[in-house]
Parts: sequence; structure tokens; C-alpha cells
Amino acid sequence: MKKNLKDFVYEKNLKILKHYIKILKTESNTDIISIPIKFFIILHNYLVLEKMFQEELKVGCGSIMLNEFLHIEWYNNSKEIYETFEKLYDPNHIIRNNMEKFNEIPIISDFLFSGNNYELITKKPISDVDFDADKFGL
Repeated sequence: MKKNLKDFVYEKNLKILKHYIKILKTESNTDIISIPIKFFIILHNYLVLEKMFQEELKVGCGSIMLNEFLHIEWYNNSKEIYETFEKLYDPNHIIRNNMEKFNEIPIISDFLFSGNNYELITKKPISDVDFDADKFGL
């Protein structure tokens, strides 16, 4: 099966976010970077949900997409990763705005608040196989 550009960008963004989390977790002063780590974990996991529910989201929420607006680069040092965090975390940045609205989308909200999915989504990077689709009726 041939991948399209959107799938390639999606997979690239997930890999970069996992890399950011790994780099930041190796930092000695975790108090300073705990917010960036959590932000990148949640962003990563929201991208997974966006992919899982892409058809439903296209219909009603085209303007709240994340992957479409996420432009990040591969960095190997925490300073550049932290600068990326500061840019994305800015209250005026489209990624932060869309993340804040993301769990208000009915299908996402229903999914997050069923079982322990919300807790799972804030703890570690996940994949769509981490969820029990049968339990949710998918």
C-alpha cells in the first residue's frame, strides 16, 4: 500500500515528538521541562486520535486539525526542542489553540472520558493499538 504525503508527515511528526520526549526526559532538571514533556506527550497522542478519527473529524471539525498545522524539525539538543515548545505553547499559536479545543469535539470527548483513556493520553506516547476499540464500539 502506497503512503500519501499526509501519512508520511503524520508518521514523521510522531517520530519527532517521541524523540523530543526522549531527549527532554534525559535532562537533569526535570522540574523545568515537565510542562514541555507533558505538552509533547499530549500533542503526540492527540495526533494519534486525529488519525484514528480522521473521517469523523473531516466532517465536522476541519479547522481543528493538528497534523496539518504542525511544522517541527528533528533536533538533537534540548535547547532547540525547548524553543520549539515555547513557539507551539504560545497562547496565540494555532497548535495550542487547536489542542485546547480538541477534547471538546464530541467523538474525541466521548472517547477520552470512557474508561481510563484520558489518564492514558497524558502519561506516555501511545498508538492506536493501546486502546480497546471493541470496548469503545469502533
